[in-house]
Amino acid sequence: DPNLSWPYRVLSQFHLSRGTITSADIRQAIHALEQYQRLAPHDDYSYRRLAEIYSKLGGLEANALPHLLYLHRNELTTPHHATSLAQIYRRKGEYEKAVGFYRAALHVNPYDASTYESLAGLLSSLGRWDEAIWAASSAALVEGDSPRAFAHLAAVRYRCALARGDGEMLRLARMDALRAVEIADDPQAREVLAMIERAIREGPG
Repeated sequence: DPNLSWPYRVLSQFHLSRGTITSADIRQAIHALEQYQRLAPHDDYSYRRLAEIYSKLGGLEANALPHLLYLHRNELTTPHHATSLAQIYRRKGEYEKAVGFYRAALHVNPYDASTYESLAGLLSSLGRWDEAIWAASSAALVEGDSPRAFAHLAAVRYRCALARGDGEMLRLARMDALRAVEIADDPQAREVLAMIERAIREGPG
């Protein structure tokens, strides 16, 4: 019966569970999942699997967007979908959408330092320095005694200082870098501190 949904689900599972998955398996699985989704549109299985497949296929990750959007709308307490959407929109150059989905993920889980750092990096690239510093500061607050988080905050403040010619911001960046080095004398924190101190000697402008 072509109107039965479950055979398509079983068929997709067969192609995706083989020891060696070929491109033909992927095509067959996508076709089966699309048919299953048509016949069982309220089961999130097809949306989840299609999102996973397309996210891993080079050049086709935009095809994951409608499936991720469905999952995001129906699983609002799961930040992973919003983060995945943000990453795809960022790579597509749709930065405002990316910012919005990073914020949506943080609304669900305000204790995810890596999402704060991703948001800070994106906002920095857009020249939205105050927001970027807030995001990087939030990551450092969440992480606590993390040299990486404080080094990242220092680097964001450093780039802001250079962009604005702001000596006070450069001083704050140095304080963050020193904090990172105090927590753990790792090479990354040392490198950021050296970069900032060189800029202080030369002047931020």
